[in-house]
This record gives sequence, C-alpha cells and structure tokens, in this order.
Amino acid sequence: MQKISISESIKAGNWYNINTVDYNDNLICTRFTVIGFEPINSNFAAVNYYDMFPNYSACDGRFMLLKLVIVNTSKNPVYSAHVRDQFCLIDDEGYSYGCYPSHGHISCSQWACENGVANFLVPHNPKIKYHGSIIFLLPNDCSNDLAIVFNTSTQVI
Repeated sequence: MQKISISESIKAGNWYNINTVDYNDNLICTRFTVIGFEPINSNFAAVNYYDMFPNYSACDGRFMLLKLVIVNTSKNPVYSAHVRDQFCLIDDEGYSYGCYPSHGHISCSQWACENGVANFLVPHNPKIKYHGSIIFLLPNDCSNDLAIVFNTSTQVI
C-alpha cells in the first residue's frame, strides 16, 4: 500500500497514476494531482449544513474537502465515482478514513457544483482535466497532515 502525503503533494505539485479495475474488471487508468485540502465549513455559507449532511449532528467530526485535478487516461469514459472510491486517507496513527458518500441533495446542490463534488458523479471522458473534490469526515482531533492511500497500483509521474 503506497502512502502519498497530502501536504507534500500539494507543495510539490506531483502527478500520480492510478491503475485499477471497475466492477466489470475493465482496466481504469487515471492520473491526478492534489491542489488543496480544506475544511468544508470555511466555504459553506451557501447551504444549510444540516440539510446537506443529515447525520452531522449525530457525529463528533469535521468535514474536509480533498481538491484534485483528475484526468482519465483510459481509452473509454469511466464512471468517476469508482475512481473517487479508490481514495482513502490515513493518519499518523494508522487510522484510515474512506470518502463520505456524495449523493442525493449533496450532489445536486449549487454548492457541490461550485466546489467540484458534483464532478465525481459524471462519467469522465478520456484526456480531459476534471477539477473535483472528495468529501471526508474526520475526527475533530485528527491532524491535517494525512496521507492518501490506495490498495491498487500508484506511481508518481
């Protein structure tokens, strides 16, 4: 399992290749770069927080946006949610955090379009750069110095 430091990746501007397979065992090849990692509440004035995240009041955590530029390098369109689901964060204690599901009224909101969340709900055509964001729910005491991990082939390009 390869770890990619979010803060170091943002500073360096590195691009990474991800090779995985979809639900039908078709090869999916994408490349990405991390352009930001920020709390959602810092730019959340346009929506009702509890309507967007109905279980928020039942948890003791914070929502973060991992901002990316992603390019499909496969020969055919790929379902972007499958690529999104390959991203997992890990903290310095070894705890891992999967992406928060962005469907329903989250994905249909103006906020989701403005912040790139909606770009992970459409097919990604080959050779086009998509600016998108992935939502993560993290513990309040979790450090912002996290790493991205994949259970698939990843390399720096």
